[in-house]
Amino acid sequence: MNQMFLVRNGRARATIDISGDPERLAPVAAELQRCVRAATGVALPVAVARSPDGQPAVRLGIEPGLLERFARRHPAPREAVAWTCNGRDSLTIAGSDAEALWLALYAFLEEHAGCRWFFPGPDGEDIPPCRSLAVSRLRVVHAPSFIIRDWRVW
Repeated sequence: MNQMFLVRNGRARATIDISGDPERLAPVAAELQRCVRAATGVALPVAVARSPDGQPAVRLGIEPGLLERFARRHPAPREAVAWTCNGRDSLTIAGSDAEALWLALYAFLEEHAGCRWFFPGPDGEDIPPCRSLAVSRLRVVHAPSFIIRDWRVW
C-alpha cells in the first residue's frame, strides 16, 4: 500500500503549501503545524511558493467548485470539504470556503492522526503521540447532511 509520510521516524518529510492564498491559508497552516508538532514533536515547514512536483507537500486550498458536486441536493449544502492523496507526494485538504477549510482540517486530523477535541483550549484536546504520520491514497469529497452546525437560542 502506498503511503505519503508527513513525518517519518521523527523527521519532517512534507511541507505545508499555502501558495494558493497565503494570507487566508496561513492560520490554517499554523494549526496543522501545531497539531503535527504536538503529535510528533516535528514542525512541518510552511512554503508560500508552490512546492516542486515530486516534493511531498500538504496543499491547503479554498475551492468553491466543491459545492457543484452537491447542486442537486435539496436543500443545497452551504459547505463542502475534500481530502485527496495520491499515496506518494501530494495531499490536498480543501474546503468550499474558509470556514469549510477549517472543518476539513479538523476532520482530517481526527480521521488520520487520531486527534480529538472535547472542548476548546489545550485542556480539551487529545493529540496522541506518534513518531510517524502517514496518509494512504484516498479521495474524499463530502458535504454535511444538515445546514446548521451551531446551537442558537431563539
